[in-house]
Amino acid sequence: DVVQFWPLAKTLGTIVLSQPQILPSIFKQ
Repeated sequence: DVVQFWPLAKTLGTIVLSQPQILPSIFKQ
């Protein structure tokens, strides 16, 4: 459901914005 997904998307977006280096480390695994 979109309503359940939205808080998760906002949290993930906040983490990515605050720590941009997380994404490359995730994709390298």
